[in-house]
Amino acid sequence: MTQTQIFRGRQLVHFRRWSRKSYAIFNSLGKIIKISPLKVSFSILTLTVCTLQAQNKMSQEAEKEVKLDEVEVTAQANPLVFTPHGRIITTLTQKEIQAAPVSDLAGLLNFVQSVDIRQRGPNDIQSDLSIRGGSFDQTLVLLNGIPISDPQTGHFNLNIPIDLHDIQRIEVLKGPAARIYGPGAYSGAVNIITRIDEENSVAARLSAGQNDFYHWGTSLQLNKNFMKSKWSYFGKKSSGYMKNTDFVSHNGFWQRQLQGSGFLVESQLAVQHKDFGANSFYSPKYELQYELNRNLTASLGVHFGKKLRVSVVPWYKQHRDNWQLNRENPTLYQNFHQTAVWGVQSKAITRTQLGKTSIGLQWSSEQLQSSSMGEKLEEPREISWAKGQFFKYSYERNHLSLYLEQSKNISSKIHVSGGALVHYLSSNESWNVYPGIELSYALSDSSALFASANQAMRLPTFTDLFYSGPANMGNSQLKPERATSYELGFRTKSEAFSWESNVFLKKGTDIIDWIWYDTIWKTENMTRLTTFGFEANASVNPQIIWEIKWFKQLNVNYTYLNIDKAGSDYQSKYALNNIRHQVNVSALFQPLKHWYLSINGSYKDRLGTYQIYNFTTKEYENRPNTDYFTWNARVVYKPPFAEFFVELHNISDSKVVEFGVPQPGFQALAGVNRKLQLKPSRNNN
Repeated sequence: MTQTQIFRGRQLVHFRRWSRKSYAIFNSLGKIIKISPLKVSFSILTLTVCTLQAQNKMSQEAEKEVKLDEVEVTAQANPLVFTPHGRIITTLTQKEIQAAPVSDLAGLLNFVQSVDIRQRGPNDIQSDLSIRGGSFDQTLVLLNGIPISDPQTGHFNLNIPIDLHDIQRIEVLKGPAARIYGPGAYSGAVNIITRIDEENSVAARLSAGQNDFYHWGTSLQLNKNFMKSKWSYFGKKSSGYMKNTDFVSHNGFWQRQLQGSGFLVESQLAVQHKDFGANSFYSPKYELQYELNRNLTASLGVHFGKKLRVSVVPWYKQHRDNWQLNRENPTLYQNFHQTAVWGVQSKAITRTQLGKTSIGLQWSSEQLQSSSMGEKLEEPREISWAKGQFFKYSYERNHLSLYLEQSKNISSKIHVSGGALVHYLSSNESWNVYPGIELSYALSDSSALFASANQAMRLPTFTDLFYSGPANMGNSQLKPERATSYELGFRTKSEAFSWESNVFLKKGTDIIDWIWYDTIWKTENMTRLTTFGFEANASVNPQIIWEIKWFKQLNVNYTYLNIDKAGSDYQSKYALNNIRHQVNVSALFQPLKHWYLSINGSYKDRLGTYQIYNFTTKEYENRPNTDYFTWNARVVYKPPFAEFFVELHNISDSKVVEFGVPQPGFQALAGVNRKLQLKPSRNNN
């Protein structure tokens, strides 16, 4: 069944169910399509499927029946590889992102189930991202399907010059994804998909808060004929919440799409300049550390084909880093690093009687130039962006990955997806195979059981291999981490209530971490880590269940993790400081017309210890991590012409310490967002 109405002068078709007519997709041409409750639909790690949500009943004027085949609804052209049937995939929609009581990406991800955000600096200055008890180096980060994780260190993985207002959705895959994306997706992956609007517009935003905090930004969207272009800029600055935590950040993003007959060309360019005080970031002994980051990412993608859908995407990423031990005396000790990653990925997907077949090939080259890391150069190279400084070391390694994925509905109830990655690494001239399989069984139209088994691998970063400093020492003999994961779960979904729960087991070997040796941290391959976890997630629509019109949404989730380590007589810096219990709660209210209130709360019980430096005794001391509860709120007044808001962070003023760095207590900010629609060009279609 469908419903139709007129929307901005065009017919809006509202689909209620699928048919299996091979030609039915043509009924949607030239119309705006709105798809109603089709159970659950997720997408991950691509530029793919939009989240399909239940829609309110619409006018039945001009009602007619339009039947559609079960096609993939693609917001952009790079198609879904992982099916949602046998995996846990969380999708944050644009609506959820805009409603969340947070002002940056790290703050947003902090309230996602089984995601652990550990910040040395707030406001996206530096945050470590991990999933299901993994380390920050074990999670792959993608921007519109392009891998942007930094080979130098996972500390830079969230150096992403994208404002929350420019994000269409965020996809979080929990569990290994290495068989599709190669090394890096060891514990999971996060894909950030930017928005490009249908209408010409200009937008501006400004907010301010404590400690001289300011956040400003603007964007411009211009569409003409088959071309869509968007330019965005935002900046942040603060004098800091404690000594040497000041920062300034400038970020720019450009995106363009060219839609032709049977093809789509996409390009993007992202740049970031960020300077910040790094009080105790890498050692609590040094309070005047300082860091400068410069980041650039560019890609060009071509997508074409119907029965055989093909994508070819080359990309380039560069990251520059200058770390100073003492900002008041930079020459005392400082490092200069520059990484460059060149890559190209090609994918092809087709559907036959055997199901959906996906095949892909990816090549990338990771290059390092440094003043202190890598293999020594015969002749130093002058650093173009640091006068009088030289690169004395370099390193390079190349990857080649080939994957094959096959998925099929064995029956109306059983879906199977399986495949393998063949990976070649130039640094040790090794070939390895990483297989995986997912299975789901439909108990009814709205509930299913699912299971999966996957293998994964993570390469040591350049920092793991080579870094040498006053408090840290790398190890060039490190071996890659390896893991085998198993998962079993149940999900059910209705318009009023949804539930998802699962258990998982990950057995890891040769786990890389920094181990404390009296006065210095050194990287080592620990023997084994076995991770057992349980997750449960419930979402309620209070308007249906309790008939409370002003109560829009309620979500509660819980994660339990138990990590067993073999040969555990050592102090670990990262791998063994995982969250044991995590509870997240979020609620959305609309008490009055144009007024909205969103509340997010998070409880975390972390294992392990952190290190401080006693300046009196001049010795390092260990302190146990403690549990804490934080909650944020956002009040929005949204008349037709603008949006005014107030945000409160850490309302309970809870004491939070990450890596020995105290985090801000209660923080408040207020701001305004304004967006204007521009008249379309006369040549626009």
